[in-house]
Amino acid sequence: MVIAIDARYHGSRKNPDLPVNSIMNKLHYFRDKNAYVDMIRKTILDYRVLIDWLSTQPQLDETRISLAGYSMGAQIVLLLSALEENIQNVISLVPPYLDNRVAAVAPINFASHIRAQDLLLITADNDEFATQAENTALFELINIKNKQHQIFPGSHILPSSYIEAVSEWLMDHAVN
Repeated sequence: MVIAIDARYHGSRKNPDLPVNSIMNKLHYFRDKNAYVDMIRKTILDYRVLIDWLSTQPQLDETRISLAGYSMGAQIVLLLSALEENIQNVISLVPPYLDNRVAAVAPINFASHIRAQDLLLITADNDEFATQAENTALFELINIKNKQHQIFPGSHILPSSYIEAVSEWLMDHAVN
């Protein structure tokens, strides 16, 4: 079963009174970061409610949950996999690098707590939201045995060849 939900203020959950761009633009020093931290925290709570609901479904095995996310979604799956015990596989695609300006939701502060069984981190060599050095540092902080880091040429919008890499990884780590 595949379930996809929009993050707060994304997709069908957009709020015209609080556009995501206005939240993101406040992440610079000396600006109010509360809206961004609140958006991430509430999105994580939404996912945790979903995971709790999945655990009540008798046809599903709550110990075999896989997460995948792109960009901010990649940030969220990294945070969730540090907070939840039942995450088996994680695919994190071009997570933004966030430092301690937003410590409560910065993946670098959660990476060493990730408990997933297997993890695939896909990054780009010229991502405007995370340098190669930042991505490497994030990957090195992840303290699990079965982890893989693939770097693609290009920017935050990955080349279509990443789909094949994800497909191959999923075939090797499929939850049956």
